[in-house]
Amino acid sequence: MFAVNLEEEIRGLKKALSNDLKAELASQLSSFSKACETIIDKYDRNLVKPKDTEIYHAAYLYLKGRISEELEYLYDLVAYGLYLPIEVLDNKYIAADKTKLETLLNRYSFEAYSGNLLRETWLALLRAYFHPSQRGEEQDVILSFLTETYDSIYSMSKHKPSWLKFLQDNPDLLSKDPCRNMGGNWFQGNRGHIKELVKSLQISDKSWFWESMVASCIRYISNMPDAEFSKNINDIIIMLDDTPAYVDEGVKLMLSRYSQCEDGHPNEDLRNFSLSLWKNPRFRYCGMSKWVGVEDSVWQMVMDWVNEDYMRLFFDRIADRHSSDKKARLAAWLKYVEWARVVGNLVDNPTAQKDPELVQLFMMEEEAVYNLDEMRNEKLDLFIDRISGYIEKNKAG
Repeated sequence: MFAVNLEEEIRGLKKALSNDLKAELASQLSSFSKACETIIDKYDRNLVKPKDTEIYHAAYLYLKGRISEELEYLYDLVAYGLYLPIEVLDNKYIAADKTKLETLLNRYSFEAYSGNLLRETWLALLRAYFHPSQRGEEQDVILSFLTETYDSIYSMSKHKPSWLKFLQDNPDLLSKDPCRNMGGNWFQGNRGHIKELVKSLQISDKSWFWESMVASCIRYISNMPDAEFSKNINDIIIMLDDTPAYVDEGVKLMLSRYSQCEDGHPNEDLRNFSLSLWKNPRFRYCGMSKWVGVEDSVWQMVMDWVNEDYMRLFFDRIADRHSSDKKARLAAWLKYVEWARVVGNLVDNPTAQKDPELVQLFMMEEEAVYNLDEMRNEKLDLFIDRISGYIEKNKAG
């Protein structure tokens, strides 16, 4: 409201100056106009938000159905409190009540079409759209309102603040995937323009907006050649670590893309991250394992990584004790083995307890370890493999 008033005043000033300026100063009017635009932008970005107590009071009265005709001005404040929990109403909030939310937005729609909806109210609803950490059904309701009324808000705004210009240049922002075309710029570090938008829309670090950004970045690197894609995997993993709500879907996409690479060698970063996140792929159909959600070929790829790692560790330790040719033995086994497990007597073997790789292996296989009597009180390693459906045991000690 205040920004709109300021626009009108500056516009009047510019008109007066245009009429009164001497000829030699008229050429400076353009520079003066740009300076005015800058002032408006700054003023618009720093609009004084209504007091929290006022927003709380308005949200409470709306949920209780007590906003009378004399208090209709409070409706503009309700837009700021869609996700504000009202303690005296068991922390209920407006966005969670579909009927209340739709009724409110219908009112705002009527005001928008008649040219009476304040731009600040519309902006508050846009900010509410990006507020939750996870995108819910209410986002579809809010998005429908935003897309239907956008043209009205844009046309009635003689001055276009930076966030409105950004919406005009990036129509995906008013969609379920707002960062669809931003991933390339963000991933490459060209983030200034996007950060300005994030600041003006008050998008928090926990907003579901960042899920869209990570998804866009994954799509961006997934279209790279295999070598470039592999080189950038760790940067995506860092992003996934910061977006826990999207991490499972992100890992699934990354594993699927990597399974298409011609180079079948394990990617250490992706392997370690996926195993630390979803644990042992051997238990694909146990409990709530996330491995059940990936394609069979992707799961088999990870199992091959695990099998290779287990066998490498097994032959490494044998070679250290007996000076055998571990590379030749490992290469021979890898041609045939489709399933492998290493079992060892970690409890009674102090040497193994000091081996970080063995300790990590036993933690990974804790629920899969066979309880073999022959392992007790003996310094034995047991490598169990499956070849063409048969189980074979190979001991070394």
